[in-house]
Amino acid sequence: MSRSVPFESAPLPEGTPDFGSPSESESLFRRLILWRSIKVTTPIFFGGLCAFYFFSSTRLTLISSVCYLSLCLLAFCFIRRVVMKRQLPDLALTADMLLPYLTPFCSSCAALANEFTRLFAMDDLVRSLQCAGALLVVGWISKYIPGGVLLFIGYLAAFTIPMLIDRFPRQAELLRTKASQGVMTVVGVVLVALRKPTQKQR
Repeated sequence: MSRSVPFESAPLPEGTPDFGSPSESESLFRRLILWRSIKVTTPIFFGGLCAFYFFSSTRLTLISSVCYLSLCLLAFCFIRRVVMKRQLPDLALTADMLLPYLTPFCSSCAALANEFTRLFAMDDLVRSLQCAGALLVVGWISKYIPGGVLLFIGYLAAFTIPMLIDRFPRQAELLRTKASQGVMTVVGVVLVALRKPTQKQR
């Protein structure tokens, strides 16, 4: 059985940026965080670290950073077009070129929205209580740790935890089982505490 090559791209129209095959766009994020291709994930990971360092060292807001970066891009294009008399390449995109990449993204957004709807509708009490506990912990931590630091920690976790789970599945399953047992114990205690006032009223 032949083994698929990570990030193997299909033929694209001339001048189109190569972001991977449209059929593989849905799993592109998964391949990035699992480090399937070191040559692709490494520059993206360190590029994100450089972006975090840039924001933290300059203390610029997101809007001001976008404005200044756009000004730098405009200055580069002005020098290339006016001073160096060179024609800029045609980077026009069409809807047909973007549709294969936007469809998996919209599907993922719809699935995420449906998951949040089920959580807040209490379709699964255990998962809803887990979500409530996670929100409580994040809200408590954010009182003492700035949001930028939490975002940086989340960025590092996105590129490390899934990869470790993929490399060490048995240990990850053991930890997940113990965590689930702990959560079920807490849920059981909460349900018992909620039932006691009802029994007293009877």
